[in-house]
Amino acid sequence: MKIRIKFSKEGTLRFVGHLDIMRYFQKAVRRAGIPIRYSEGYSPHQIMSFAAPLGMCVTGTGEYMDIETKDEEQLLLSSAECMRRLNAEMAEGMKILSYRQIPKETENAMASVFSADYRVEFSDETDSRFTEILSGEIEKFMKEDSVTAVKEGKNGPKEFDIRSMVHELKAEDRTMTMNISQGSTANLKPQALIAYFSELESLRDFKIMSGIRIIRTELYDINHKRLDEYGEEIS
Repeated sequence: MKIRIKFSKEGTLRFVGHLDIMRYFQKAVRRAGIPIRYSEGYSPHQIMSFAAPLGMCVTGTGEYMDIETKDEEQLLLSSAECMRRLNAEMAEGMKILSYRQIPKETENAMASVFSADYRVEFSDETDSRFTEILSGEIEKFMKEDSVTAVKEGKNGPKEFDIRSMVHELKAEDRTMTMNISQGSTANLKPQALIAYFSELESLRDFKIMSGIRIIRTELYDINHKRLDEYGEEIS
């Protein structure tokens, strides 16, 4: 049975990298008695995959992972019971939000991701004029067909178009919200977008990269459906 789990990762867990989070869930699933399936071969491992691994120092309130479970044993456990068991094993800052059976033909979470919502909270000490100026720069940015930024790659600096990967963007009350491309087709880190605005002459003096908090709030597929809109709860 194919299961999609939605969870949040907040607090000090934002400092824990993806590989450690994966090991953490492998142990939690085993301790919770979730009837997860294992791969075959000499080195069997839990069948588990994550959607768009979260970057370091970024919290997430709408994260996803897919697992496969043994049908007969899973049918004896409701979604509510599986959530209860898993949440009993979660550390502070980690919480299971949903546990849904999805059709076997559903594309896995990792391959499904097309875009993500982020909320960027700037320091309370930021000058009160900041949001007004940022809103003006965002309005100009969204009217452009193309905006070039530079990122450091393995082979040195590389130019790329960030405008095509920004679907929604606005600022209000020292907060920036955005929907940007994520996934294998196109992937924009929110830090790159924030860095672009921080280097504009009108915003340079605000030092907006200092003391920011970045939260990924949701993931969507190419049809702009949340990944937890698929499947159904096990009763």
